[in-house]
Amino acid sequence: MKEINLPKYLHVDILKAIIDYLLTNNNKINYDNNNNNNNKYIIKNYYLYINEIIKLSLVSNHWYQTISNLIVSNLISNNILEKWFNFFTYDVSYVYKIFNIITYNYNKAFDFSFVQSFFKMKVNQKYSIIKIDESVIKDYFRNQVLCIYDLTYEKLLQLSKLETEGNLKYRKIKTKFFYTKDEFKNLFLEGGIAKGIEKNGLLDISSNNNNIVELSAYNFLLTIFPEESFYDLLPKEEEEYAIYKDLQPIIYLKTIDLEGSQDDYNEKTFRILKYLKPKNIIFKTNYRKNVHADFSLMFNSKITNQVESIRIVSDFVEPIHLHFVNELSNLHTLSIPLHFHQMILLQLGIEELHCSRGDLIAHKDNVMQDWDKMIQSLLSSKSIKNFKISNKCQKYECINKSIKSYNNENYNAASRQVKKLFSNGIKQLLSSSTFKYFKISNMYDIIDIDTFSELKNNKTLKKLVYKEIFNLHFKLVFTTAEEVAEYQFNIINYLIENVFSNGGSGMLGNNIKHFKFSLEYPYNLKLIFESLFKHYNYFQLYSITIVIFDTLYEEVLNEIINLSNKISKVQKQQQQQQQQSIKEFKIVIAKYFGDIKHFQSILNDRNINGDNGLFVITVSNKKRVCY
Repeated sequence: MKEINLPKYLHVDILKAIIDYLLTNNNKINYDNNNNNNNKYIIKNYYLYINEIIKLSLVSNHWYQTISNLIVSNLISNNILEKWFNFFTYDVSYVYKIFNIITYNYNKAFDFSFVQSFFKMKVNQKYSIIKIDESVIKDYFRNQVLCIYDLTYEKLLQLSKLETEGNLKYRKIKTKFFYTKDEFKNLFLEGGIAKGIEKNGLLDISSNNNNIVELSAYNFLLTIFPEESFYDLLPKEEEEYAIYKDLQPIIYLKTIDLEGSQDDYNEKTFRILKYLKPKNIIFKTNYRKNVHADFSLMFNSKITNQVESIRIVSDFVEPIHLHFVNELSNLHTLSIPLHFHQMILLQLGIEELHCSRGDLIAHKDNVMQDWDKMIQSLLSSKSIKNFKISNKCQKYECINKSIKSYNNENYNAASRQVKKLFSNGIKQLLSSSTFKYFKISNMYDIIDIDTFSELKNNKTLKKLVYKEIFNLHFKLVFTTAEEVAEYQFNIINYLIENVFSNGGSGMLGNNIKHFKFSLEYPYNLKLIFESLFKHYNYFQLYSITIVIFDTLYEEVLNEIINLSNKISKVQKQQQQQQQQSIKEFKIVIAKYFGDIKHFQSILNDRNINGDNGLFVITVSNKKRVCY
């Protein structure tokens, strides 16, 4: 048979379609419904599919050059170089190895400000896929995107002079700082009222209209150390409408990363949100003392209606805090832990709590009524697309210990009934017509297979995540690893058989394309893949992501390879290539922050992504994926 040689322009068209698919958010979830970003290459995807990109680049020198040009052209034409850069690095020596530090000279009085920037991966080296002329990079950051570490009011005034003179050339100013009161004081008190700055201008951080400043504040202290606290910059509550009646300072932020406190930790904690107006809120606390915040103000539309994303990393919300979450009209992403163990025990009348950090729920009298109101408020939200609900306590043993201490079968039966009430609430949420991404985490023995029954006809949800969090080094006393694995298998198998598969009966009633789950123990791993093989002809799933510890990596990889081989064998026997629904398996190594080259090397050796592999397989660690 004569070899067919395709024209080079067809090679380019084919490669562009492949690279576009791998690196853009096309066919993936877009929470804010903004289609303008769908043709922009995403650095997270570059890491995730680097193995496929490298293999394509090794086909020929022409393919290598084409792929490199495609990526570079996309970054430059879409003006997204800054999204592929690391800023504010302390490793100055590494910066010099790549290119000279970019220095910004606003004017003669302000020639000391500079930014240290470098790509998030190796570039411009001999075998780098990404090669961008150094002059292009420097020109981009000198003329389009200004990056400043620790923006001060004085720097803002210097830039304001350029705006007044008509010489402000930047379309975006990216800045981040780690909070210290002294450095933040003038920026808040003076910049927050636009003193000496054009009102509603490009640099007016007190306005959300036209300003081009993307200001992110990290490690923002609440009331840990009184002398450093932001509260010292605020008026006393009784003076709030006197001193700042006409000139109340307000700053609009892109992101605020809040550090929890152990002193004066109450509903006043989030008074700062009256003055600092972020689009994204991240809350965390690393303190071991029994502290718990009242998050009511964070979910008050009169204060935080501009917020688009709220992620509670530690601590927990109470249902009463979310009674009016539906009024936050711009909120598209919400991640909330709740103290399910204590809420369950309260319904049982059990006061003995073995959870870490103790008895913390403040509103105990009407927990179930508050829970029902929270569920209805979430269901009536028109804006939330990306939702995560999790259990604050990561040890199932604690609630079991509390119930077992009564040594009464009536309590065991009653606990199942109470858990069912919470399970039914989550079941209602899974019927939502607005959520596109739903994540359930650490809900062992609280939810069951019936919780997921509403998904059969959910046409809105695109991705489901079901994860449990167990510590392999934590000794289980009131249950066993086998019981945990059986519980997880029952839920995963139910989803495979009843939600992701139509059983040959025709079209599915849902549109879920991506499923992510965790496995802590090897038991029942083979049964999961046997179920996948049994139903693979009836799937509409596109990708499956499995989160594991590194000790399970080779076992999971072997099961994926075996599944591919078994499907290929059946198709060969039937002498037909059936439509393959599952295209990708993604393996995520949890709690592993080292180099993943070892895992990638094992994957490469198995050559599963070659001509005979039915699936694209990727491996990453959690840190890299969430970069």
